Amino acid sequence: LGGVFRNIFGQCWTTLQEESDAMWRIYSHDKQGVRVKSSPRKLLSAIYDTTHPFREMSFFIGQVQYAPEAEIKAWFQDARFSASIVLDQSGRNQAQALLLKRLEFRHEQEVRLLYKFCADDYSGDLPTDAFHFTIDPGAVFDELLFDPRMAPADFQRHAEEVRQLGFRGP
Repeated sequence: LGGVFRNIFGQCWTTLQEESDAMWRIYSHDKQGVRVKSSPRKLLSAIYDTTHPFREMSFFIGQVQYAPEAEIKAWFQDARFSASIVLDQSGRNQAQALLLKRLEFRHEQEVRLLYKFCADDYSGDLPTDAFHFTIDPGAVFDELLFDPRMAPADFQRHAEEVRQLGFRGP
């Protein structure tokens, strides 16, 4: 099934409202992280291209479903489940499969933003490990929270950088 997911790119977001020391330590090893507050609608709108000929099968957002590892393995080993992913022309089953994660990660309470790259509609170099797109930070982000362990000088520098990019929120 690996080839089926080759052209799908994603971002993971948490729905946790409160700060978590564990999340800072897991995802901000160097103490340079930033927590960005947004909404599912704003996130999807940031990448959704209404002129894209394959838009209905290219842009997805969904809440991650957590299950025991054995259960997830059993789903992927089931021929009907795998066929529903491989044969689905809409991209929805591939997206749904990428919204599965082991139960041990349920504390992250994730939402995933997914983009299925359609090579037939692209004239540039094919992306390999990342797909880049431009956003308006003022339109997408409601609030930024820098790692509380960050050095004050780093905070000042990063805050100035995001202001220069056009972000005016808290």
